[in-house]
Amino acid sequence: MGLTLAELSVEAFARGDHSTGPGPLPTDKAAAALLSGLFSPVALQWKTKIDNGLTATVRAEVSQDLTCWPPEWVHLTVTRGAEGVDDDLRQRCLEIKVPSSVLPSQLEKILAGASFTGSNCGAEEASTSNLSDETMAIIDQCQARGISQPMSLAQWHHAVCGHHALFNLRCLLSGDSSFLQNETCFWRQALCDIESRVTGGIADEVHLRHLVSTDPALSGRVSVASSLESLQEQLQMSSRTHGVHGFLLGGATHWYSAAVVSRETLDRPDGHNKIYFFDSYNTPLATVISNADIESMVEGQLCVSRASALDALKQNPAWAHKPNAHLETAFEEGVEEWWKGVRKASVFWQHKPLDVRRQLMRMDLQLVRDFLRVLADAYCSS
Repeated sequence: MGLTLAELSVEAFARGDHSTGPGPLPTDKAAAALLSGLFSPVALQWKTKIDNGLTATVRAEVSQDLTCWPPEWVHLTVTRGAEGVDDDLRQRCLEIKVPSSVLPSQLEKILAGASFTGSNCGAEEASTSNLSDETMAIIDQCQARGISQPMSLAQWHHAVCGHHALFNLRCLLSGDSSFLQNETCFWRQALCDIESRVTGGIADEVHLRHLVSTDPALSGRVSVASSLESLQEQLQMSSRTHGVHGFLLGGATHWYSAAVVSRETLDRPDGHNKIYFFDSYNTPLATVISNADIESMVEGQLCVSRASALDALKQNPAWAHKPNAHLETAFEEGVEEWWKGVRKASVFWQHKPLDVRRQLMRMDLQLVRDFLRVLADAYCSS
């Protein structure tokens, strides 16, 4: 069976109007019009209809700043509307930026999730009696502190970690951990949340607080902390829990989550509460305690990331034919970026220096270690 191609359209954003109305142009204006069009940004979009009544569109912008094709990020829009209705009048279901490296199987999950937007997306409070290590795949645990880390849905879209963290809490708050691995359910919920506040998909602290405060199933049951001090202040006000209480924990570059399940809910023989910790990259972190643990994990992650970082550089035409020694230097020193003649801070470069990546990883792991220590002291200590 042959592949059906999506409908292609082109939209140009001309810089100024060099025409004199309908009809032929004099040579000077014709030359100006041609070159103006050549250097104007252009958007290409591919549209296809889905058999559930939705229309999906992928949009990519082309400009002088583009160094490779396709661009790293493209816009995905899914709309619902009657045949023959102008695009501007169609009901927009969602708009989100996705990496152009997305696999067909991954994009299909987003489209399947979009089919359910507009329905009831909130987590309903239910029995939590089935929450236990036996009902979840545990990838790491520290029994002495009562901390277990279940496997969560693996994150591949690197801008939606906040939505992953919140989804994991919704699953535990609803009492059904079986949804932790359900990607269609994740995108259904994430797209509802994205639709409620932002376009693009990135959930910052303000957005997450908004989602928690406006959802009756989350308000009062989830706390948001982007620093150790914030978490400690909230625990000083109340460190007692009944049922399940969730925490959205902001690291230096990543959002994590933890859920405290009360002893009454678990009926544990030792009479202690239980902490379930989640990382959407499924890096085992529950047993990270010492500085030596952190340094060992940082160096291990940097070693593993070397090959993928070099491959990412090779995808750029400007680097595709450079010798390996140049690529290795770029991995160590980063690739400088500039804005209007000013050198950007290296933390904002796409290809950051090795020392910057090392420090960011270290900061993330230190925060995770400290978050879990504070939670364990508050809820699981004798």
